[in-house]
Parts: sequence; C-alpha cells; structure tokens
Amino acid sequence: TRYRHSVGVRDHRLMATETVILSGKAKWASTSRLDKYGSYSIVIYPDAESLEKVRDLTEKKPAILNRLRKDDDGYFIKFKCDPEKVIGGTTKVFSVHNYKADGKTPLTDLIGNGSDVTIQLDVYTFRKGEGKAARLKAVRVNNLIIFEPNQLPTEEQNEELEKQPVPVWG
Repeated sequence: TRYRHSVGVRDHRLMATETVILSGKAKWASTSRLDKYGSYSIVIYPDAESLEKVRDLTEKKPAILNRLRKDDDGYFIKFKCDPEKVIGGTTKVFSVHNYKADGKTPLTDLIGNGSDVTIQLDVYTFRKGEGKAARLKAVRVNNLIIFEPNQLPTEEQNEELEKQPVPVWG
C-alpha cells in the first residue's frame, strides 16, 4: 500500500497507536544527549504498577522486542529513541523531552542513576499490525540524582545492554 503525502493528510505510519506511561528508577539515562550508539536512551527499573504494563508490552502479541531483564536491583528494561528515521522515504526527526518534577519546566541537568522518573512512550504497530515497537518520547524526573562521571557503566554492564535486540522497523 502506498501512502499519499499531501497537505492535510496524516501519514499514519508516524503516529503512536498508544501512549504508555511508566514510573521507576532510572539508570544509564542518555536522554538529553546521544548515547554511544547514536540514540537517546534510558534503562528503567519499573515500580510494581509499571512492571505489569511492561509485561503486557513484552508478552501480549504483537509484543515489543525490548526485553525485560533482571539483575541484583530488580527488573529493568531499556527504551530508546533514534534522533532521525527514514519512514516512507521521508526523514522524520525525533527527540526526547526532559522535564523537572512539575512536568512543565525543561530539565537541563544530566539524570543520574537512581533518579525517580516517569517516562512517556509512543507505542505503535507496523507491518499492518504484525509488529509493535516503543519509542521513548519524554522523561519527567520526579527526584533528581545529579549524574556523576563515576556512574558510567562498566564493560560488563555495557555488554549486557548490547544484548538488547534492535527493533525491527516497518
């Protein structure tokens, strides 16, 4: 199926089919600058209510490809946002909006490990509903722990994060 691009016609391939809000503790947040893979990203250790939402996203078909994992600190999952993506021959630019606890004031500080956050995801289907993906859209920092350089991930932690599957884009 071809999509016609004209004034006033929305390209439904770019639209979120659902907005999902998750809360929890942040680790390895790179939401105001690109990570070493060229994406905005965050690892979240979801609270109990958000963990149920994550399980729905990762287990119900179609499921997102992000994997829920567990370490000594609990269950965690990584979400990301590519700064640009070619969709249907058009380059679409994306960014992650970072806010202070009031949800309105932009946050300029780097988010440190252990910060309490609420994240907003755009969850959408592709390939006529065969696949599903989640794109990080916004982060509200409810309790900021300032990033300290010694919080950089160890080589072992980097290897674990690299095992996350790359989303399949339609």
